[in-house]
Amino acid sequence: MEKQIFRNRVVCSFMSFLCFFLLSACSEKTTVQFAQEEQTVAKASPGGSIQVNLKRSSKRTVGLPFVPTSHVTSEVLVPYTVSGTAQSGVIHNLSNGTLRIPSGAGGQPISFQILDGSFQGSKTIVVQLSSPSEGQLGEKTTHTVYLSDGETSGYITINNGALTTYSQNVTLSFSASGVNQMYVTNIAGCGSGGSWEPYATSKNWTLAQSNSLATVYVKFRDAALNETICYSDDIIHAPCPTESEITLSNTLGGLEPDVVDAYIASGDPVTFPVTVTVPESGGGNAPLDLVLLEDLSGSFGDDVSTIQGLVSNLIADILNSQPDTLFGMASFVDKPTGFFGGGGDYVFQLEQVLTAETSDPSDFSALQTTVNNLQLRGGGDGPEAQLESLFLLAKNSAAMGFRPTASHVVVLFTDANYHVAGDASMLPPNNGDAVADGTPAGTGEDYPSVAQLKSALEAANIVPVFAATSNAVATYENLVSELGRGTVVTLSSNSSNIVNAVTTGLEDVLSDVTLTTVSDGFGYVTNVTPTSFLDVEGPTTLTFSVTLSPVLGGPTDSFELVVPGYGSTTVNVTGCSSSKRSQNLIGIEFSFNECQSPNKLNR
Repeated sequence: MEKQIFRNRVVCSFMSFLCFFLLSACSEKTTVQFAQEEQTVAKASPGGSIQVNLKRSSKRTVGLPFVPTSHVTSEVLVPYTVSGTAQSGVIHNLSNGTLRIPSGAGGQPISFQILDGSFQGSKTIVVQLSSPSEGQLGEKTTHTVYLSDGETSGYITINNGALTTYSQNVTLSFSASGVNQMYVTNIAGCGSGGSWEPYATSKNWTLAQSNSLATVYVKFRDAALNETICYSDDIIHAPCPTESEITLSNTLGGLEPDVVDAYIASGDPVTFPVTVTVPESGGGNAPLDLVLLEDLSGSFGDDVSTIQGLVSNLIADILNSQPDTLFGMASFVDKPTGFFGGGGDYVFQLEQVLTAETSDPSDFSALQTTVNNLQLRGGGDGPEAQLESLFLLAKNSAAMGFRPTASHVVVLFTDANYHVAGDASMLPPNNGDAVADGTPAGTGEDYPSVAQLKSALEAANIVPVFAATSNAVATYENLVSELGRGTVVTLSSNSSNIVNAVTTGLEDVLSDVTLTTVSDGFGYVTNVTPTSFLDVEGPTTLTFSVTLSPVLGGPTDSFELVVPGYGSTTVNVTGCSSSKRSQNLIGIEFSFNECQSPNKLNR
């Protein structure tokens, strides 16, 4: 009975300590301190740096999950004083000053130079931190630099100085001077648990402790086998939160918010708004990437010659309204097989990647030369490969050179209807990739479907302008309706109105406001509603709804939400994996998900 009472008291004491530990960790604080308390620098070296780390945890309601972070939303100023036996201004250049830690940074070094290392023996530089402009000082407020003969030095940080991690898999960062090897271990004193390996500035590492304070140790040595002291850094390994959280910040203007810090828990997607303010003057001033996609079938011959004569006027008119415009060109005919087309025909050809033109009309050389070199082909039946060429252009948008923050517009010139999936049913279905299958190219698969084209245009954020002669206008108006984007302008029978037609089409499509995702490699964004607002007139305010969903493995990532002409929103996200682990502490089982480190999150 007494043993049972004693055991219960031990369990209660442990749980009280654990609750106190978690409540303490959850209180809001910004802590500024040195990464290490001392280092040794060879007096013959040019100098070194002293790392100051900033750690912040966010205040959370008791019982709810929390994510501490090193991300701080304002600049932090840290005054410091310099003393020691090495004379400032003579032996080194370091003097009293203020360290500026930029917004969002996890720390900043204090750099110094050695001016004269000819002194005898060793000397010290002592740096003392004072109260920062935000937060409080940590325990390591004094750093001593030992200047001596040929000895080595260094330090270590875990996850860029983060206070907490949800994963035992972390990234170590090292800085050392005059060394070529390092010894990393989870065991204090650096006497065991590791092995000597070539020096590197970073290394992936697995923490030995879980659900507690974890410490990693390192020492360094040079080619003469001179070893440093054993350096260390620590981090709290905590259970993975069960609820997603998100913080929206406005720091630079433009889109609201312009920074999103999100933690995505397993099974708990989050949705947030992105607001665009359209001024009275209308749309934003986005850079323009304009590609001319030319029909080179025989029936369009007189139009091609007209376009060759008017291209300089077209460039001048567009540059006058948007000086930051790049021009590219591609062409198409049809499949060189059967009744579709003959030898020399093709479904897509990139003629010129996106290229800048000068503002001098007499020097519009790049696009003018490309247009002048276009050669008419045959084309067999009436319809041509308009859909396939536009599809392949979208699938190869990187090769064309589209800029992420520019408006992407393709003007397709044609006088004919288009082939669509099923027209070449004797061939295998189009597999939807970026390659025109077969030899010759395009003869190994059917045409793409409208649905495949729609998906490709959306992925590449391309808006089509179909410049068609009157006999084909209705066909392309129906296509625009199916695609959910683009516009149709009418070309005269010989395309003599090309300049007016293209500029009218650009005015139409550039009045749309579209949000796209850039570099979301893991697919955190699962929905944007709506994807575009059409024919927008200012002044007005538009709001997109963006949903982030959990990703298997919970990788940390940063990507952009871009609205051309209005700005971008940076999204910093981390999440949980779907696998679960359990820990047993004094007979009490805890189950939690394993997550990636949330250093970028500001909760």
